Amino acid sequence: MSITLRQAEDEAWNIVRGQQATVARVLELEKVLNPGRRFGLARKILQRARNDLTSDKDWQLRLRVGHRLALNTYKDLDLPTDKKLQDALEILQNIEDLQTTKDQETLGLAGAIYKRRWELTAQQRDLETSLAYYDRGYQEGVETDQGYTAINAAFVLDLLADIESVVAGPAPAAAAEQRQSLAADIRRVIVAEVPPLAERPDMEWLEKAMVVLRHGGRGLLRPGRLSQRPILARQGGSATRRSRLGEGIHGPPAGGIAPHQAEP
Repeated sequence: MSITLRQAEDEAWNIVRGQQATVARVLELEKVLNPGRRFGLARKILQRARNDLTSDKDWQLRLRVGHRLALNTYKDLDLPTDKKLQDALEILQNIEDLQTTKDQETLGLAGAIYKRRWELTAQQRDLETSLAYYDRGYQEGVETDQGYTAINAAFVLDLLADIESVVAGPAPAAAAEQRQSLAADIRRVIVAEVPPLAERPDMEWLEKAMVVLRHGGRGLLRPGRLSQRPILARQGGSATRRSRLGEGIHGPPAGGIAPHQAEP
């Protein structure tokens, strides 16, 4: 039975105050709270659920709770930005080894966190790290996560190419051209391998994304709607050029195999 956002909030606050709830129920409430942008409240009940999962047999459930907790933590508007990004990374590190994991949802979350960190710090190394995680997810196959890590890898390659294109000298120009070529290769793979998924009735957002990719779109589409999010230059280049990087999905698909919610 579906519940309203208000009902989910009331029940979640009762859990925060000490009311008992199963982990499954907490996850059901989070599915309502997250789209309603009640990230802080979702984070609080997920923390309680995580504390209830202690046995090794609960590993898959702990992984699921950890993913949702990391997501809602780095989106929580009530936490300082640098702290919530670090906390979200530590949550992921506590459930999996980020150096060796092949889990695409873990890799996609880590990539998104470092992309957010770059937006905060303007340090290119954070964007490079974001790319490394997204690319590892892409290497696991585009069908299993609906192309999410692949399409974000292409987007970050475009960002890095744009940064390097304003640096004088033949080496940066060559590096930018190589990144653009890699991004184009990834998009060709997505166009070739993901379309069957777009035919499913619950994949309308993906069908729209495929239209953009077939027309050479740079960037990504947010599930459920088309959106343009300007990326302002911090390391060089004009704000106009950044804003032309295109439409973007700034978070994983809201449901399906990689069930993150789209970032704000």
